Amino acid sequence: MRICVIVQGSIHSHGLDSHSYLDEKYQGVKSKLVTINSKNLVNFYDDLLKYFDDLVISTWDDEKGFEGYNFLYNKKIPPIKLGKGGVVTNNGNLQSISSLNGAIYFLEKYGNDCIVVKIRSDIVCNAELLYKAVSRINDERIYPDHQLGLCSINDFIIASKISSFISFFQSSLTDNSQMIGNAHFDYVNNYLIQKFGHLKLLRESLNPYIICKTERVRRNSSLDILVRHYKKTFSSLFSRAEYDSLDMEWRGKKFSDHPMSKKHYNNQIFSDDMTYIKKCNCKPEYKLLLRYVIFRCKSSVKKFLLR
Repeated sequence: MRICVIVQGSIHSHGLDSHSYLDEKYQGVKSKLVTINSKNLVNFYDDLLKYFDDLVISTWDDEKGFEGYNFLYNKKIPPIKLGKGGVVTNNGNLQSISSLNGAIYFLEKYGNDCIVVKIRSDIVCNAELLYKAVSRINDERIYPDHQLGLCSINDFIIASKISSFISFFQSSLTDNSQMIGNAHFDYVNNYLIQKFGHLKLLRESLNPYIICKTERVRRNSSLDILVRHYKKTFSSLFSRAEYDSLDMEWRGKKFSDHPMSKKHYNNQIFSDDMTYIKKCNCKPEYKLLLRYVIFRCKSSVKKFLLR
């Protein structure tokens, strides 16, 4: 079975790097955005081609590629949400389009006998370790690099057999009333609804900090059903030790070089963790709780108006 790589996203990627992301998340420090050109990452792409069977860079029709690699130029549409100054705050639809079209490219080239892994155009990691992890895939589950909680996945790396990969990203472009505007949750939400139909408590479970601190749920409860469906559909690609060795770099800065990286990764879920135990401080997180309450109020008002 062939194993192929989709490098997806803008050639000129603009946003936070790993250090400014951790500064903002854990220390409340606002940082300047940075730009990285994928042309400067060709050594990483060459490393990938030493292990993987094929690689395509799936980007946008307003970008200019460079020699030595296959490019797909997708028609660019507006991102789902823009923040102040036109900064993208949710580009889930763009990620879906570039990933999906990259998979269709490999489907037409190699057929269904293929595993694909998509990586963002602004990251660098250990190519050999990535290949070893992806080559273990032997079922139809979706494998993000790690999970953020119940019904929430990271999106730096996502791998799967090609048929499941295409279904996953096709479903991510579907609009439904339970979406909350966060790709980490909405990707999972849409795919589970496509596979299993409406799942009770799915809205509440979208926020793993509030629902499902542990896996202790009543037998036959709605949440128990959701947990079982989620386990059958998603799994982290890397163990905790593997991820430590992956040496992940985002927009030119390594996560491991930042003093908060250990705390950050202690809060994530890897393949060898107790799947739904959130390893974080259980004291009330007021901003998160407020966001959840606002979401529930809006949902209740919307439901009332639709009667």
